[in-house]
Amino acid sequence: MNTISREALKLKIDNSENFLLLMCMSSEAFSLKHIPRSVCFNINGTYQCNFNLDEEIIVYCSGGECRFSANAYNILKSKGYNKVYHYPGGLADWENAGYSIEGSKV
Repeated sequence: MNTISREALKLKIDNSENFLLLMCMSSEAFSLKHIPRSVCFNINGTYQCNFNLDEEIIVYCSGGECRFSANAYNILKSKGYNKVYHYPGGLADWENAGYSIEGSKV
């Protein structure tokens, strides 16, 4: 599994690089808080994978024991997406570093 560190993700966001950041949790969790630039990849339904196969995609969830992003990573890879990365620390790691978050519970 290709992973990305918190610092590398922060740098990509700060540099406005072109990539897709997917929060792999429910839309309710997404509305509460998420990393800036994220899009909700809702785990409560069928994954809709209508992205460009060559687009760089980074997936994350809450971190820790949460497996939603790892599952999404595997699904994307099985569908032929080549540039997929997993941010295993997830939202908890991002918040613990004091980085900004968005949502109604900020």
